[in-house]
Amino acid sequence: MFAMPPCKASARSLLNNRLQISAAFAGGGDSFVTTTFSQSPWLYSAGIGLASSGADNLDLSMRYGVQTSPSGFLNQTGSFTLRIRL
Repeated sequence: MFAMPPCKASARSLLNNRLQISAAFAGGGDSFVTTTFSQSPWLYSAGIGLASSGADNLDLSMRYGVQTSPSGFLNQTGSFTLRIRL
C-alpha cells in the first residue's frame, strides 16, 4: 500500500525585525555582532512524501520539502527511511 501525503503552508512573521548574530572566537578576542540581510516576513513551505507499508516487517518512506521566501531564502530537505522489524 502506498500513500502520498502532500503538505503546503504559508506563514508571516509579525515581528518583521532584522536579526542580529553575536559571535566570538574560542581562542580569544572580542565578541562581535553582525546584522543579517533584510528578509521578507513571508515564508512558504511545501512538501511531498511517499510511504509504503505493504509487508508486516518492512516500512519504506521518502519525503521532500522546500521552504522559500520572496527575499531569496531557499531551504530544501529530503529524507529516506527504511524500517525493518526483526
